[in-house]
Amino acid sequence: MVTNTTSWDKIFNGLVDDLFYQDLGDAKAMYTKIFNVARMDKPQIKHLTGVGFDDWKPSGETLVPDYTTNLQGMIKNYVPTVWKSAFNVTRELKDDVDYKEVAEGARELSRTATRTLEKEGAKLLNNATNTTYFTGKDGLALASASHTREDGGTVISNTGTGAFNENNLETALIRFMERVDGRGQLIDFTANQLVVAPALAKEAKILMDSTGRVATGNNDVNPYKGELEVLVYPRLAASQGGSDTAWFVMNSTYNKSGKGLNFFMRVNPEIQTEKDIETGVTKFVGYMRFAEGFTDFRGVEYLTGTA
Repeated sequence: MVTNTTSWDKIFNGLVDDLFYQDLGDAKAMYTKIFNVARMDKPQIKHLTGVGFDDWKPSGETLVPDYTTNLQGMIKNYVPTVWKSAFNVTRELKDDVDYKEVAEGARELSRTATRTLEKEGAKLLNNATNTTYFTGKDGLALASASHTREDGGTVISNTGTGAFNENNLETALIRFMERVDGRGQLIDFTANQLVVAPALAKEAKILMDSTGRVATGNNDVNPYKGELEVLVYPRLAASQGGSDTAWFVMNSTYNKSGKGLNFFMRVNPEIQTEKDIETGVTKFVGYMRFAEGFTDFRGVEYLTGTA
């Protein structure tokens, strides 16, 4: 069979597609372990949060009950942003180089798509205490000492300064168990994830995996063993714009329910091809569109680790 320009292009473009989507499928992305990643089937998503009914009240045999209603919450909008990247291949390069080598550009485009999503996920955590990039339903940062309640009651804090150690972990876990909803009622959930930068990975694994208590000669059991999944997120490091001392405890079920941390994918990463007949240049354009952020903070407890 004679391989002319047309058939060459079909082979080349098919290989580019294969490599691009294969690498996307093979990527082991950290953000997917922390965020809810869901399809966005409309131009924007509006979360109107709410709080359920109030408690039952004692009542007499023939008395009318107190009627209760849902407590209207706050609004969080998710609007997708377009992200693009591209590379091109000249006709001469096609003629002179093995097309398999040239098609490796597709792998790199795929890797950088995943890297972009990873960096955006880390950006939310690395900027947990400021509102520069992200705010939740109450208009505050992910980690704040003054989150507002729907009923106007006492504000809620999900941030502290404690260094990572056994005592401060205990404090963080207790705060999680005592977390309340918009009516001030206990939510009844606990943390199941510990998220740290590489600088804290060793300490985190020792504390989570040791059979006995850490740094003590007493024959006590380790009450934290197996309680929290340790996630070491390299992009939380100080060298990546994060912190080598900060740490998070999280409830993944809550965060992935749609109420917490979200990646709404309007268009998943894709690659498109276009050939310019006059110049012989083939363009390969990567495109994705997504909205990222958080609705509610309650699935996260953030510690700066500075004191």
